[in-house]
Amino acid sequence: MAPSIVSSLLIVRAFAPRVLSGVTTLICSGAFWFAALGEGFRNPPSGSFGLGRAGGRFAHVDDASAVIHNPANLTDLTESEVQFTPSIIHASVDYSNAAGGLETSRNPWKFLPNFFAAMPVGKTAGRWAFGVGLTTPYGLSSEWNPDGGLRYATAHYAELITLSASPALAYKVTDTLRVGVAANLYWSQVQFRQFYPWALLTQNPAQPEGMAALKGDGTGLGATLGISWDIAKGHRLALSYRSMADIDYSGDFHVSNFPAVAGALGFSDHSTFQTEIGFPNILGVGYGIRLSDRARLEFSGEWVEFSRFDSLPLDIAANNPLLPSRVVAEEWRNTFTAGLAGDWAFAHGWSWRGGYQYYQTPVPDRTLTPVIPDSNQHVLTTGVSYRFGKHRLDLSYGKVFYLTHDVSPQDNPAFPGRYEFDVHLFSAAYSFLF
Repeated sequence: MAPSIVSSLLIVRAFAPRVLSGVTTLICSGAFWFAALGEGFRNPPSGSFGLGRAGGRFAHVDDASAVIHNPANLTDLTESEVQFTPSIIHASVDYSNAAGGLETSRNPWKFLPNFFAAMPVGKTAGRWAFGVGLTTPYGLSSEWNPDGGLRYATAHYAELITLSASPALAYKVTDTLRVGVAANLYWSQVQFRQFYPWALLTQNPAQPEGMAALKGDGTGLGATLGISWDIAKGHRLALSYRSMADIDYSGDFHVSNFPAVAGALGFSDHSTFQTEIGFPNILGVGYGIRLSDRARLEFSGEWVEFSRFDSLPLDIAANNPLLPSRVVAEEWRNTFTAGLAGDWAFAHGWSWRGGYQYYQTPVPDRTLTPVIPDSNQHVLTTGVSYRFGKHRLDLSYGKVFYLTHDVSPQDNPAFPGRYEFDVHLFSAAYSFLF
């Protein structure tokens, strides 16, 4: 083997783990930062009703979004309904490190579409009900200044899109007991980009840097089970369980400006990519109280099994020797939420809703990065609904109050510093009832 190749091989073995660790960080954590942040990679509640009553949306669900929150409550609907309910998110993060550097995330505005439909079934209207939901339950959008201090340390762009199609069927077993089930058919795509400093490999300062890019997609299957039980007049106990789903991603890995020396060492500018994401089991419980003909209150809580995302396997085929590890530890923790919500029909055709919810972060300090910043959070939400004839309009808003997150060098030597957040949630809905 020629001396130049030997030298290059030594450089690769010594330096590649440090360079590709940034790519690994991009793959294993950059792919999970949702625009609204918080609670790992789970999006805010789907729909305007779900956002306005985020703290209590299992016992009382008045529209077709029951498909997602608690399909058993579809039997409460007295009319067929179609609903388009997009959400708009504004989320930004400031990361300041111990050396005094400050980075701010870019392009804070994000869009999440959701659609629902529900109807009574045949001659048994009021006993059976059918529904369908098209939602975005998990996702990300992360972008940092490509010329900033994180240029080689981690991803400057990452996106995860997860869509779910959920056909649902509900049955009113007795006058006080309802059950419902929905299948969740997932399609998900992940892509991200990060700079790669080839000059450190070739020992040539004039060598152009490369752009490492990855894109892959996959499908998965899960289910949602809902139960609502009217234990006494005006009192309802509800259970909602959303099952886990495993999605295998496959696609392409590509890096630009590929130098000849890397090819001589057996690496390639293009290879396949495979990984797997384990999405959590989610168990929600709600206790609803009808205070009067016009006012309701609900207490709720959730347990989220984020520990299923304990590690991330990586496979980039011929380029695997460049990775510092084929399995990346994530070590996420199981979490809980707790909330309170209510609504009030204050005038003919008009109703108000609002709530509070606490979210616990699943990400430990030792695996936290600027690409997946997270912290415990308090969320206040409010919304208003107006019905006229066969039409209904809904508007909801949520303000997320994150606790400032300080990460010490002892807990996380790679990315210590302070993480500060500014997040606003908006959702609107148009429903046609017939």
